[in-house]
Amino acid sequence: MPRRKRLAAISFKRCIDPARMYPPGFAVYIALGASQMSTAINLTRLLIDEGYKARAHYPVWWALRNRALPKYLAAMNDDAYVFFFHLANSGHYTLFLLSLSKIFDRDNRAAGIKELKRALRAEGKTNIAKEIAQMLKPHEKHVRSVMGIRNRSVVH
Repeated sequence: MPRRKRLAAISFKRCIDPARMYPPGFAVYIALGASQMSTAINLTRLLIDEGYKARAHYPVWWALRNRALPKYLAAMNDDAYVFFFHLANSGHYTLFLLSLSKIFDRDNRAAGIKELKRALRAEGKTNIAKEIAQMLKPHEKHVRSVMGIRNRSVVH
C-alpha cells in the first residue's frame, strides 16, 4: 500500500486535549517532526506566538486605562499600589506594541511577515505570499502607525 503524503495546516484555534492545551501549530509540529518543518511553518508559528502575546497584553492595558483607572483611581494612587499600577500600565502597553511590531518587522533577521512571504516564495508557495500581501494591504496605514510608535517610543 503506497504511503500517503501528510498534509499539514496551521490552526488558529487551540487544540484541546483532556490533559493539556496545545498552542496553535502544534499539530504541524507533531505531524512533520521538528527537523522536517519548513522555514515558512516555523515562521508562521513564531508569528502566531507574537500575535498571542499582543492579544494578551492589549486587554490588560485597556482594562487598566479604561475600566480600572476611572473606577479605582484612589486605590490605584495608594502608596502601597501606585508603583505597581504605573509599571503594569506602561509595561503592558509597551509589550503589546513590541509584540505587534515584531510581526511587521522588515529586518531580514527578524521573523516577520516579510520573511514569511520570502520563505513561502522560496518553497514555491508564491500564491500564498501574494494572498498575505493582499490581505494586509488595507491595513498598511495602521502598520505604519504601529511601527512608527515602536521606532520612536519603544525600541529606538
